[in-house]
Amino acid sequence: MSVEETGVWTETYPKEPCPFCGKTVAIRITEILIVDKKYWKVRIFDDSGCPLSAMFERGLRMGSAGEVCAVLKKDWHEIVETVSTMPVCPECGRSPVCRYSTNLDRWIILCEKGHLRTDEAFVLSAMRNWNKKVGQYVCDNQNQRLGQCLMEFWHQGDTSDENLPEFMRQSWRIKHADWERK
Repeated sequence: MSVEETGVWTETYPKEPCPFCGKTVAIRITEILIVDKKYWKVRIFDDSGCPLSAMFERGLRMGSAGEVCAVLKKDWHEIVETVSTMPVCPECGRSPVCRYSTNLDRWIILCEKGHLRTDEAFVLSAMRNWNKKVGQYVCDNQNQRLGQCLMEFWHQGDTSDENLPEFMRQSWRIKHADWERK
């Protein structure tokens, strides 16, 4: 199989800086011919040396240089949006740490206190998994907290809602009003 790097390349600069260090990012695509078919090899980098190439899925891209650059800019925008909107750890309120492990060849996102952790081959997958784990954790703990509050409230025999958390008051008032009418 004939693989040849033609020496043709182009660079584009997304408007969003690196979400980790704030430096300007460059996306370089280099033309490769494989059995007379044109592909583009992708490299993304910044001045700080952040491991940004690992953020894109591996593989060669097909299409014109303009098409490939447009898709990569769109992908970069999604990566930056995902990084900037990642939720904090619901247990301790700290921002998660996102790092690339060269030993594991995986992106690791974790709470420094050890409450939640996820790792994936691609950063976007790891971030989506973090978001999913945070959502599940919040949901599970809110249901558990709701059950505990209701049990405490029930055992007290108190019919006022002053001791209930705010998120439970409205539903308690509606149910209590229905009981009073019966």
